[in-house]
Amino acid sequence: MIDLTAIIDMGSNTFNLLVVRENEDGTPLYVYKTKKPVKLGQGGIGQNRIADDAIERAHEAIESFVSVAKGYECTTIKAFATSAIRSAENGSSVIDQLSKEYGLNIEVIDGLREAQLIYKGARAAVELTEKPALIMDIGGGSVEFILANRETVFWQNSYDLGITRLREKFNIPDKIEKIDRENLEFFLDQTTNELFESLAQYPANTLIGASGSFEAFAKMIEAQKENAFDEKASSYEFGDEFQPLIDALIGSDREKRESWPGLEEMRIDTIHIAACLVRYLLDKKTFEHHWLSQFALKEGAWFEIKAQEHG
Repeated sequence: MIDLTAIIDMGSNTFNLLVVRENEDGTPLYVYKTKKPVKLGQGGIGQNRIADDAIERAHEAIESFVSVAKGYECTTIKAFATSAIRSAENGSSVIDQLSKEYGLNIEVIDGLREAQLIYKGARAAVELTEKPALIMDIGGGSVEFILANRETVFWQNSYDLGITRLREKFNIPDKIEKIDRENLEFFLDQTTNELFESLAQYPANTLIGASGSFEAFAKMIEAQKENAFDEKASSYEFGDEFQPLIDALIGSDREKRESWPGLEEMRIDTIHIAACLVRYLLDKKTFEHHWLSQFALKEGAWFEIKAQEHG
């Protein structure tokens, strides 16, 4: 019998499910993957609480994911909860409810553990060299930065700068005005000193965006070219269209984003905020190469599980 593993990533915006097995050469074979826009942080992340309707959406998603995992007869089901849960006053009671109701082992991970798993995923997707690269994962509650090469993590941190958190903290509107951007950038200036000090110490010429918003950027670029996006590819290199897209998103209103080719409905309300975060970084640091890693936390968790099994 083939051993199948189910990994559930309970993100602050999106819950992801990955059902995977090991190929003969040790690489992952993805049997099934899906995601649901649970929006766990919506309506409560600013008050450090998970709102009642978000808890209901979490139950529906986990029930569906566990049903799929059992249907595939997965031998292992691992779940990871991130920023919205770890910062919420009622986070542990939400996890207790979900664990008991669905018989799940849910690990609430801190930001550094999250960064470690993201690194393990991204490293398997994008070929790192001996030169440092900067990995960036934009979530709903937090943003992880990892400065690393193929063998060593030089520096990593998790900042409470997720796009849902920022949207509620600054009441960012559907169309970002000059004052909104100035307020956000002033806050980022106060928050991210250590990132730019580390970049000065370990100069990176490659930016790798892990899944989420960066996947959305890639899908929009390919839709613009009337190409199908390759969901099965582990990585995607951005070209000259990347930065103009970022700037266009920052200047967009909701109506424009609603009809934007390739943009999923679940990202319409926050993708312009993600674009602001990327533009802030690119204004301060020039990168020669920009990549999407389709692997992030859940894939990193699988690689870690397999490494432990193989001793």
